[in-house]
Amino acid sequence: MARLDQNIGQIYLELGNWAEARNFFQRAMEESEASGQQALLAVACLDCAEANFRLGARAEAATAVERALAISRECGDEIGIANSYRLQASLAAAAGDTAAAEARLLESIERLQRLGQALQLGVCWKELGAVRLQAGRPGPAAAALAAARQVFASLDAPQHAAEVEALQTRCGTVPACPP
Repeated sequence: MARLDQNIGQIYLELGNWAEARNFFQRAMEESEASGQQALLAVACLDCAEANFRLGARAEAATAVERALAISRECGDEIGIANSYRLQASLAAAAGDTAAAEARLLESIERLQRLGQALQLGVCWKELGAVRLQAGRPGPAAAALAAARQVFASLDAPQHAAEVEALQTRCGTVPACPP
């Protein structure tokens, strides 16, 4: 049941129905914990944190991502650690702490490069560009967004590429920023 609830939660997450996604992720967390499925518990915690973040429930998101990170570390799940760092960066950026957000994203990028996780790597580069724009640093933002654009082009990921392009338009007149 835990895997089924996790998968249904993923569908709701993709559809942008954060509240329903959170409900299914919470059920998946309870079921995973009861059955001792630590790896699935970490994923469910991380996805629940994402849904909570999207709902504006930052305290709940922070608690869930900390739990996911702890479990991922215990299990030696490097991808789970990197994804936890990415969500911690989102929370830091939302709180206005762009320095902490950038540091966490750079840690995540380093891990994901080592692991060869292209899609997640592209997402982190994109988010790093957004954080640098938030911090008023369009030059470094342009460099991160160019890296994201390259990754998404290689994956044929048009939705992500469009998001990068929208961010790139915010780079202003910085020469390093692609048109």
